[in-house]
Amino acid sequence: MDSRIRLIAIYGIGSFLLIDVPVFISLLTGLRTEPINFPDLIDIAIVVPFAIAVILSLYRSYDIRNRKISYIFFFAFAIFFEGHGIHWAANAVDLLQHCEGAECLAKFGEAAESQKLAYFLDEILGHKLMYYSLFIILLIFLLVDVELDMSRGERFILGSSGVLHGFYLIVATVEGQVGVEAIIFAVIILVLCLKMGISNAKKKPFALFMLITSIVILCIGISWWAYWGSLVQPSKILHF
Repeated sequence: MDSRIRLIAIYGIGSFLLIDVPVFISLLTGLRTEPINFPDLIDIAIVVPFAIAVILSLYRSYDIRNRKISYIFFFAFAIFFEGHGIHWAANAVDLLQHCEGAECLAKFGEAAESQKLAYFLDEILGHKLMYYSLFIILLIFLLVDVELDMSRGERFILGSSGVLHGFYLIVATVEGQVGVEAIIFAVIILVLCLKMGISNAKKKPFALFMLITSIVILCIGISWWAYWGSLVQPSKILHF
């Protein structure tokens, strides 16, 4: 298997396993870890080094010579982890002092103001910095992608990892209140794939991966929106 295909599959499958699965485990088992909850513990201990290693390895595999693209990539790469750090720290604080409703906020007084700040840093600034920059990184990989002679098995692996990646991305972005942007991003990816031709997109590993990712995002995102009437956060429905 080509190393690029392997890296794409590792990124897609790993994103689902390391970000979504810990949440499922917490929901099904009631697992609680103090003072940092289990999903956040996995996030900071494993997801960050995983993302650094895989994204940089994928960047090197494309041997990008265009300086402008390289600068944009590394700027987005830095912003992605800055956003992740802001989100992670603020989310930990927000979870510890979570408070909803006027009576609750009035009761805690100044603590309510700190919660508002933690909420803004976590749900607004952190998520937007993180996911907007991730969209740019994924778009760059799509634009520099090249055709490979792939077997049916390799296409199946890319398609399967694309399904898991699409599921992870729409769930994460809806929870992070950037679900609308994720749907717009998926439409852009779909248009670019249609522009290059579906048959040609299927010959390019990252294009095939993102084609499946975008289809999954659109199917789940639009269905979720239609059923609930809005892109309501999964945590509001499942109470986690």
